[in-house]
Amino acid sequence: MGRSKPLHPNRDNSANQASAPRFFKSFFSDPNREFRLGHVNDYENVAPCPLHPNHMGAFKTFYSFENMQRLSEEGRQYSGTNGRRFTVNPQSCRGLEFLAAFEGMVDNDGIPDVGIFVRRIGEGYLLSPHSIFGKTIQDYFRICLENEQIRQANAYLLQENQELRKQLQNVQSFYDMKNMSFEKLWNLSFTGRECPSNIDSMSENEKQVYLKSVISALQPMFEMFECCLRQLDSSRSGSVGKMFGYLCTLPHRKKSLFHLESFLDGFSSSLKDTLKSRISSCSTLRTSVEKIASCLIPDASQIARKTLEDGIFHSNLRKVHEMYSALGFSLLPSCTRISRVRAQIKRQVVAAVGMQDLAEGHGLPFERRTEIHFTAYLKKGGINVLNVVRFLLLIAFDAVRLGSSAQSKTSHCDFTMSSAAVFSPQTDRKFIREQEDHLNSLKALGSFLLICANDTIQNVKRNLWDVFGPPIAALLRDIVLPNGKILKAGLHFHRDANNELSCIGGRERTAAGEEPELIVPLGLYFKGDMKGFWNLVAMKGIRDKCCCLFCNVCSRTRHMMFHIVDILSDQSVEQFCSDRKMPVDDFWTMNEGAMEGGANIFQQCMVEGQVLNQSDKSALQRSKITGMLQRGQRVVVLKQENESIVREHDILTEFGLTCLQIILCMLHMEMRITTCFVTWCYKTAQKLKLLSAVQRVLLESGINYCLEGAIDSLPNLDGDQCAKMLNIALPKILDLLVDDTQVREQFKKTFENWTSVLHTLRKTHISELANEEIETLDLRINSFVINWVALTGDKQMFSA
Repeated sequence: MGRSKPLHPNRDNSANQASAPRFFKSFFSDPNREFRLGHVNDYENVAPCPLHPNHMGAFKTFYSFENMQRLSEEGRQYSGTNGRRFTVNPQSCRGLEFLAAFEGMVDNDGIPDVGIFVRRIGEGYLLSPHSIFGKTIQDYFRICLENEQIRQANAYLLQENQELRKQLQNVQSFYDMKNMSFEKLWNLSFTGRECPSNIDSMSENEKQVYLKSVISALQPMFEMFECCLRQLDSSRSGSVGKMFGYLCTLPHRKKSLFHLESFLDGFSSSLKDTLKSRISSCSTLRTSVEKIASCLIPDASQIARKTLEDGIFHSNLRKVHEMYSALGFSLLPSCTRISRVRAQIKRQVVAAVGMQDLAEGHGLPFERRTEIHFTAYLKKGGINVLNVVRFLLLIAFDAVRLGSSAQSKTSHCDFTMSSAAVFSPQTDRKFIREQEDHLNSLKALGSFLLICANDTIQNVKRNLWDVFGPPIAALLRDIVLPNGKILKAGLHFHRDANNELSCIGGRERTAAGEEPELIVPLGLYFKGDMKGFWNLVAMKGIRDKCCCLFCNVCSRTRHMMFHIVDILSDQSVEQFCSDRKMPVDDFWTMNEGAMEGGANIFQQCMVEGQVLNQSDKSALQRSKITGMLQRGQRVVVLKQENESIVREHDILTEFGLTCLQIILCMLHMEMRITTCFVTWCYKTAQKLKLLSAVQRVLLESGINYCLEGAIDSLPNLDGDQCAKMLNIALPKILDLLVDDTQVREQFKKTFENWTSVLHTLRKTHISELANEEIETLDLRINSFVINWVALTGDKQMFSA
């Protein structure tokens, strides 16, 4: 600080410079001088109150020397005391002189310069770091701030010390747990009792007590483990279990706690009983288990594809879903979700293949649909197409009512295709059997045509033959292209983008000029019931002039099943019957009946009115005694020579097909023959006035069938009713309607024979048949026909 302006300017200030220290010495050492500040003495025993640390910095800035100077200059502009004089009493003046001297503000003579001191006070000098008072105050603030920081640091260290002491206790617990064993913990829990071999050998009460001891011993470890997992989780607020699950997804040594396989194996085996008891009441637990189970349950897309492949409808899927929901589980996706995915898949298929709008329905392009179908057949079956000699395409169809009752007039007819293959001889027989089994499953079916109406002759023609007839013919026979080239029949295989043989678009690529690597011939067959085939080939049933689907038998001669043949060489009756595939007893049943004349049913069913003359009858009587037939002798046989009268249907011939490519449904054939039995039962019971008794037998046998009305209007039986009719009701009805024991036994034998025929024909593969069944099938069929005619004696019983 520079020298102050002298208080007395007329004095020689230079002479007093050396005397300034002497002045201070004498000034402060003079015992008569009293410097007493009452307000200081009032608080001399009171400790200064520390300011809050947050206020110290602002306080220090506010009272800085520069800030006080600025405030002084600003205040001087508004001060009303500028240039005015103040009256100061002597006591106050001496106090100011003391403070000025204390701050070193003296003139050249060493006398305190009160004027300069007062002016500097107004400028804020007294609170600046250059002032002794100001520096003292600021040091006070600094020391208070440092004291507060030290106090906070001390509190933090105390807290850390407490945590370390707690962790030290955990470390001790870890050490104690490391030395703990199964036997030691058992002895602590059950003193003096024999230790079991393992925890599974304990009773439920012992297990609970022991596990509580384990929890108590492991509690410090659990807390430390949980704390570590929370700190290592990025969110810090995430689930500890979730973090543990993430750790289990990484590979670890097998003995590690985090080894997923070993952990889940022990966890699930010990927890399953608890889950069973609590999962129904705890929704959180059930949701967690469902999350784990979801990895085993297919998603909506997989279920939708599988249900489409297997032909499972929405109603069946809904029943399964309702069953799971009733049990308290909802593992499967909702039926609505699955149905939406199914619809989406169907739309994708339609977009890829193309849908055709027909007169009464919808259809897919036949050639492309067939190529896609066989490609899927090859891939699913793992079939090497090079081992295939020939493909078979089977088209099945039937009209189905859409209503809930049999009287519903709303119906549709679905045409489906299934695929099969004829393999080369070197192909494994077991593999071929697997593929043949696939042919009989629903998975093998694929729709290509839906007629939203009945399968009448007109509807089948407009929607099937007019649209699909030409592409069917193109697949079955060679066609000439507009450029003169011949496009071979069958499926054409080319290399696709993956360098694999594929028939999708193969015929188009061949027609465009590419050379196919392989052409596999294709055979086509239709499967259906009798009524459906009548409409397929435009027949009018039994009213048609030719009533048989396979031969040119006229309606008026459809019951003419017997004719007379000449014996070409001497032979035994047994040899003749063996050649004709009929039992010897049935041979004599026919001929003895024909010898009775026109009233006998065999004579009524003779072709073209043929009759046995007297010499024929005499020869037959001799043959029955001798067992031999003579050359030129005439006998009655079942008509079997129908090869020359195979029927040709115009609609089939137009597209390269024959009636031999039509396969009748076994179930419908069974139902029609069983209807013949019902017709006989009805007519016989009506004649004997036992209809009510027969009706009662049907109801007791579980057949809900009404024997009322005209014989031509009796309702048809379904498959289940046919089985009950043959196996349960018929033997009881025979006891009611047939009094003659011998005739009744002959009826039962005939029905048993027919049942054996059905048993053989129901087999889906030839390997399921014994050689005897195969060799005697035609003999059993012929025997049934002959005996049924003989027992009923009425043409009305021969058709349904």
